[in-house]
Amino acid sequence: MIKVHILEKKFNHLVLKNVDLKIENNNVYGLIGLNGSGKTTLINLILGLDLDFKGNISFSENSRGIDDCFYIPSDFFLPNYLTGQEYFIYLHKLKEKDINFDYFNKLCELFFIDQNKLIEHYSYGMKKKIQFIVGILLNCKYYIFDELTSGLDIEAVLLIEKILEHHQSTFIISSHEIDFIDRISNEVLLIDNHQVRSITGNLREQLSSLSKVESLYEQINNFI
Repeated sequence: MIKVHILEKKFNHLVLKNVDLKIENNNVYGLIGLNGSGKTTLINLILGLDLDFKGNISFSENSRGIDDCFYIPSDFFLPNYLTGQEYFIYLHKLKEKDINFDYFNKLCELFFIDQNKLIEHYSYGMKKKIQFIVGILLNCKYYIFDELTSGLDIEAVLLIEKILEHHQSTFIISSHEIDFIDRISNEVLLIDNHQVRSITGNLREQLSSLSKVESLYEQINNFI
């Protein structure tokens, strides 16, 4: 479990305030919100990439904290001088994990990844795919994905959904793809007005009811 207690997070303006979350084990959490609402900021706080806030983040006693996490950011850096296979081997040795070449080979085949090709020659979507493949095979306790589906083809998205159904870990997945979030999530977290709340029901209707979106709708209706 991850316990998130944020009294206040500011930059030159308030981003998050009075956030209390319990991220339960083996659940898939969808994280949604408008641009600039604080999704990436919340992720950075959970991962310990940003320590400048009032509050605390704690992991359950039987976990290794952020060492038990695998993170795919929206804007990522990969070792372009490695092949896909070398990247797979490197991270497994770094985290002292058993290497399953059979599973790796099969996933590369299913995701149409040339594992012997240098990562620098991968497309944006292929880089997302190789990170997902390698991450899943690490069997981490926690996974945090920021804009996971960006740049992916529909076949890759469907494969990811199927893998998430069977993988026993905790996932926090941020995405603007509302239908994808609706399909994969056990619980959906919405960031709005500096706070985080769990929502149920039609996600599009929930987002449409936000004051900022209603204002945009009103402006376009007046224009049309």
